Amino acid sequence: MAIAVFVLGHANPSLAGPSCLKKPDHPNCTDPDDGDGESLKAKFDLIIEMLDNENINDEGSGVIHDSSKDHVQISGSGPGFRFDTNGQNTSKPSRFERARWVIMSFTGATPSKNFEIDFRFNQTNGLDLGLLEEHESGTVAASLQYYGGDPVTGFNADNYGILGFGALNAPNPNETCLTDAGKIKVTRNTETRWTLESVSDQACQFAKDANGNICTTERFADKICNVEPELIDFKFKFTIVQQ
Repeated sequence: MAIAVFVLGHANPSLAGPSCLKKPDHPNCTDPDDGDGESLKAKFDLIIEMLDNENINDEGSGVIHDSSKDHVQISGSGPGFRFDTNGQNTSKPSRFERARWVIMSFTGATPSKNFEIDFRFNQTNGLDLGLLEEHESGTVAASLQYYGGDPVTGFNADNYGILGFGALNAPNPNETCLTDAGKIKVTRNTETRWTLESVSDQACQFAKDANGNICTTERFADKICNVEPELIDFKFKFTIVQQ
């Protein structure tokens, strides 16, 4: 397949990239820049700030590093950002032990326990970290998918689900709940340091099944889906530092 694409690219010049001599400012002709006001592509170290509510904190040393060896991804590219403690993208108990956990609790639902998480900016209307000037803030919709290591049977928001802040990357199954949760705030503190934090101190919580389907009675009227989206108290603050 790779050879076929290579040959096709040379057989048809119209499919090739732009002439960088004629269009030096084309995105394909310039490298990402980490200066103020420029698009950013980078890896980060991340610190989970300790807050009074203790909805989320770190089970490790306090600094989480982007590391392919540990299956941890902390990176930003253009309008996207991702903090994933298990790059294997699985909700299988056998692989949960290999994840780099964080500790979370849901108000009135469960005591604190280990979770693997996948936190992302909304892919449709993201926020480019590099386009913020120093001491400037912006808002962006985001989501935090989590898995607690137990076998996934049915819908159980205490073990497998997603928290939405303003919107989800998937079609929004409950617009009111997500809107009430609000977007997150992103502030560029220095050239290489940002904070990401909840604004309303709430999140819209959805339960998922083993296939990753979000539980709503509209979508699963013929199944046991009695965990409706719920607005819960949830507060977080991440500090990221460019590597």
